[in-house]
Amino acid sequence: MALRTIEAIIHPDGRIEALEAVATALPQRAIITILGEEVLSTLTTRSHRDRVRAALRTGGLLVEVPAHPSALALSEEDRAALARQYAAGTPLSQIVIEDREETF
Repeated sequence: MALRTIEAIIHPDGRIEALEAVATALPQRAIITILGEEVLSTLTTRSHRDRVRAALRTGGLLVEVPAHPSALALSEEDRAALARQYAAGTPLSQIVIEDREETF
């Protein structure tokens, strides 16, 4: 079974009430994160994905990585070398074929 996030309410007596249907063929393990009221108040106006990300970030389980880390940026020399290696207008299929021929 894939990871799934389900909102639930934990009552003072310890009873857990899922806010959506949960059905499994076999017993499943789960990890429960209890969100404080301050976290919940910031989550109520966001989309589901944003709420999940915020909860993971709050729990220290998510670290944002920049979309284009500077460590992966190409230098001007690298760009020029790639431009010389792959001429503009060469079909991608041809580039792949040539690359495969070089490896065999």
